[in-house]
Amino acid sequence: MNYKLATLVLLVPLLGACGGGSGGTANTPAETPENPEEIDGSQDTDDNTGGDENDGDDESTGDENTSASACCLQEDRTPPAQGSVITTSSAPIMSNGVDGFPDAGPQSVDTNRPFSFPGLRYGSYLMLNNSFNDSNTRWSDWSQSIVLNDGSPVTAEVTWDWGLESQKFQPFETLAFPELVYGTKSPDERSGTFAQTGLPVEEANRPDISINYSYSRVAGVSDAPLGANDTLAESADSEHNVIIESFWHDSCEIVRNGGPNDNQVMEVLVWFYHGERLPSGPLDIIGNKIIDGAEYTIYRKSSNFNFLAYVATEERQSGTLNYSAFIEDAKANAATYNVYQLTDSDCFANILFGPEVFQGAGSFTINNFEITRTY
Repeated sequence: MNYKLATLVLLVPLLGACGGGSGGTANTPAETPENPEEIDGSQDTDDNTGGDENDGDDESTGDENTSASACCLQEDRTPPAQGSVITTSSAPIMSNGVDGFPDAGPQSVDTNRPFSFPGLRYGSYLMLNNSFNDSNTRWSDWSQSIVLNDGSPVTAEVTWDWGLESQKFQPFETLAFPELVYGTKSPDERSGTFAQTGLPVEEANRPDISINYSYSRVAGVSDAPLGANDTLAESADSEHNVIIESFWHDSCEIVRNGGPNDNQVMEVLVWFYHGERLPSGPLDIIGNKIIDGAEYTIYRKSSNFNFLAYVATEERQSGTLNYSAFIEDAKANAATYNVYQLTDSDCFANILFGPEVFQGAGSFTINNFEITRTY
């Protein structure tokens, strides 16, 4: 959520809001040269996990909400009975609770209104524009929009045009992470209560998680005018990735407001598609591994102890992902990978899904996204 409008968000009757924020990635080109740390940048996305570079989902780089709001220990967090198998619902379209914002959208952001508020809701999910780094483009006509298409399941689509790489103040850095939220991203960005989603939950009680997914994507041509040194080929250079990621906090009293009391401790990402961008430079590659029947290149970050990314060597636009297999690998090999060691008391807060957008025009459609929790 862009915290420029955080005070308005508090007025929205979000499902399960307590008491009353991709992401982007310190991404570098696939052919990044020898000094990835200088290219990674420090404002990509919203991990705020103690490193100076962010990955996956950051809209907390700027005018953050400095309130100390937290959730979710005060709600009833009694887990389902052992042996329960629960699959999320991808329908129907639900009210976003705000007059003047159609429940199915379209909901747009642009230079005049760069706010994710209030988002679109369907089934167990919350869809956000999350144009967290819009200030990084010089092109004043950038735009992005999310919309829901009614059906069973409901599908979600995002379209964007962010202009050219040459029109960014800081090259390589992410501009937006339009994301589907499941669970609790921040106290004001929840797709449902614990009873509805099973999240947030202490790692010791985390259920096995599998995700049945299907998406499609299109790389378009930007409407931005070419600069003096641009070429026609550059105008068609649309860059985005597709990721699933999750954040852990040091307790289920979750604080995520861009301030010093943020309590995120770990971010794990699975990249289905990477284009020309990768999570970090070649010096941060741990190696390749077969997980859940497919090959992934594993990245840490020398500048961020609280980050781990699994990048598919071949794109998989649909399938069933054993998400727990990646979490268990991260836990079992934390010392070898030189990343944060998740503990039983750390709180698994969310599952986020979408494309991180770096430049150009394009579209992304979530055709299906079903999360199954097995206790």
